[in-house]
Amino acid sequence: MAKKWNPKDTTSYTYESVDGSKRTIHVGEDGVTEEMILFLKASDNRMSLQDRYQEKHTSYDFRNAMDRFCCSPDPDVLCPLDQIPDPAADITRILFPEETDDPQMIEKLCVAIEKLTMEQKELVDALYHTRKKIMEIAREQNVTSGAIQNRRRKILARLRKILEENNT
Repeated sequence: MAKKWNPKDTTSYTYESVDGSKRTIHVGEDGVTEEMILFLKASDNRMSLQDRYQEKHTSYDFRNAMDRFCCSPDPDVLCPLDQIPDPAADITRILFPEETDDPQMIEKLCVAIEKLTMEQKELVDALYHTRKKIMEIAREQNVTSGAIQNRRRKILARLRKILEENNT
């Protein structure tokens, strides 16, 4: 357990080196200032608080999944962090933010996607089904990430227009 942070004790700082031995630095030795000691202690305190918060708010199942992933020699074991859904990658949330529970939205979206060009359909599939990153798609197509972002923006605008036309 880490020692409690004492902002009044600014004369020395003890840390554990890479080899596991404890070392102490003191104000005035090798150019060490009181501000440096305060910074190091404040950083330790901040990290301790972050660790405590993470420990308190991490689910038992997630912790076990991370342990299995880190200890597994099997390359097919998926990292739990990669399994966390990204709301920015969910096309239904982008196009239907207020209708997240509407069972017909997927059907409406599929009809709208069918009206896109083949290249647009492929980009929608890569972004939202395969969940490729924009940079990865840009490299595959030998274009800039800005070009892919512009295409994505235009596709979403076109889908919104198609969906509005179908609702009227």
